[in-house]
Amino acid sequence: SEATPVEGPKPPRVIWTKPAEEKLRQQMAGHARDMCKEFIDAFGHCAKRNHIMYVFNCRGESREMNSCLDQYVTEDKIQKRKQQLAKALAPNAG
Repeated sequence: SEATPVEGPKPPRVIWTKPAEEKLRQQMAGHARDMCKEFIDAFGHCAKRNHIMYVFNCRGESREMNSCLDQYVTEDKIQKRKQQLAKALAPNAG
């Protein structure tokens, strides 16, 4: 099992293994890439056109891409998703 409920005086909590947490991060990053595909593609095209100068010439595309990705993957969002999954794994969960 990747995540295990732990019984105690408080509501059950889940201990995440490193592989389970990494898998969750990868899933969230994949979802972010799917949702931000147009911005990622725009940055990629800009980088191809500008070669080494992409660092300077593609700042706008980079900002837009990162802004989009940040909507889906931040440490706070990862922690919230882990809590949602923990509730689903808890005994007697809805």
